[in-house]
Amino acid sequence: MKQLIVSFFIVYFCGNFSEALAASKRLPILHHIGIIPTQWQQQNLYGLEKSQAHIDKAFPIAVRKSHRFSVLNDELVKDLWNSPSGREELEQDYELNAFINLLVMPSTDSVVLFARILERDLNGLLQESETLSRSWLQSASYADIEEKLSVLVDKLINRIPIDVVVTSIQGKYLTLSGGADKGIRVGDELRIVRAHVSNRHPATKFWMNFETDLRGSAKIIDTKKRTSVAILLNQTKEGAVEIGDGAKIDAIKSRMHFAKKESEHSLLVDSSDELIVVPPLYDSSGQAKHLPANNNLMDRTPQSKPQQKEIREPAKVELSNDGIPKKNLDAIEEKEESDGSFFDFKSPVGLADVSNVVNKMADHVVFQIGNYNWWYHGPRSTSSSFVWYLPVNVIGASVTNQFLPHMKYDLGGSLGMGQTDKSNNYYMYDSHAMFYWEDALPIPIPYVKNFQVGGHANFSGLTVKGQAFGGGDWIQLGIFGGLTGLVPSTLPADWYAKFGLTPITFGRLGYDESYKTIATSLGWEIASGAFLNRGKGNIEWGAGFRYLGLNIQDSDNKALGLSTFSLSGLARYRF
Repeated sequence: MKQLIVSFFIVYFCGNFSEALAASKRLPILHHIGIIPTQWQQQNLYGLEKSQAHIDKAFPIAVRKSHRFSVLNDELVKDLWNSPSGREELEQDYELNAFINLLVMPSTDSVVLFARILERDLNGLLQESETLSRSWLQSASYADIEEKLSVLVDKLINRIPIDVVVTSIQGKYLTLSGGADKGIRVGDELRIVRAHVSNRHPATKFWMNFETDLRGSAKIIDTKKRTSVAILLNQTKEGAVEIGDGAKIDAIKSRMHFAKKESEHSLLVDSSDELIVVPPLYDSSGQAKHLPANNNLMDRTPQSKPQQKEIREPAKVELSNDGIPKKNLDAIEEKEESDGSFFDFKSPVGLADVSNVVNKMADHVVFQIGNYNWWYHGPRSTSSSFVWYLPVNVIGASVTNQFLPHMKYDLGGSLGMGQTDKSNNYYMYDSHAMFYWEDALPIPIPYVKNFQVGGHANFSGLTVKGQAFGGGDWIQLGIFGGLTGLVPSTLPADWYAKFGLTPITFGRLGYDESYKTIATSLGWEIASGAFLNRGKGNIEWGAGFRYLGLNIQDSDNKALGLSTFSLSGLARYRF
């Protein structure tokens, strides 16, 4: 009897131990992904400035085009990824599962690209590399670079043996983390498997090979853009299929990319037998760090791994009387169509076509519409007047682009009209050109991201009809500084603030039927605003204000003053 009891406990213990061992090797859920900004080894970058801008822009696009992951907002991730508390916030508040990152290491005649999937604590999971000729990269167009990165990203994620995971189970019905975006169609039959990491690279600890255990099969009975519902056809045993198990989707874009090559060699084997050691993204305190400037690079062996966390289950699917889920799947997926909300407005399809042309000269475009007011102090003082039937009296637009590392320009203008306090009409125009340096703030401040320092030029004019003050036109030159930031929330918001000084003004102001030349002047400007951050390819709504003051001494030694104030609704489109 004692021997029987001992044997029972041995079998029970060994069974539990083997289950625990299998669970420790089980592939973690990779569904919600954050894109870490591209990391560059800060040496040997001469001549690569244009390529650097292309790569930084193209990598997030390539990740999204793969349709493999649900990608978090880039600006949100950029603000939070580089500190332990920020990564914890991404995990708890935004259900982050892992990061994806591109590391670029230039040398004398080549540039090596490392695409990597990283755990939430920045330890490495999976890596693919591509070596490009430096001369090719220097002359490559944006389209060529985007295609190279698309191939690299697809090679990386194709090594993951499953493309969708089970996110909830309700009896014999499964909810999957993919739908039409991954090529899933009603009637498709899927092999549900459980994936395990069979071995890792001995030095880098990146995944090398996988094993999959068949758990059952299922048939798709309903699909939306980002989720689908399947009915279990069979299981290898009762309760074999669990949350986190998944299936390979041959029709997904990344696998279609290599459909012809897949028969030639396995994509689940490490593509390089060479030992490639790359630096970690963090230091011993857990803070993110910049890449070292030397070639003696050492990798860090992961010391610990966070506990695996299941994807939060969506709301239950409502079943009809015959047991088939109803078509209303809105509660278990992100909305595909606008429900009429102002904030859910999507950019029109035609805007995507325009972006192919505009994105070569603009990172983003801003449109404004609002109310413009002015006050003139001096001989024949007067001002604009609010007219109830013309609350919107100014429209404008501007484009912003990065033309060198950290160097940007902003070009734009506006037109307006209205009435003065003496019931006469006026017309105004304003154009500006700003060139400035933008970089990350060296001292971390909550919700503050970058600082800006640069110069600006304005060409403006005001024409007033039928009264003693006739307006004027002028050119101004000055300097400015500003801050930008991000307020993370369920509706993340970008904000900006700017202060400028304008010590140089050329031009004239007119009163008493003649124009007086501006002799000396001092002007200043305060501007601020915010946009809802909805990601590239969407119209991002916002609002802002701008105040300008100008004190003038004219050619008749008269002291004049001109102030303007505008309050605008804004719309931004980022390419």
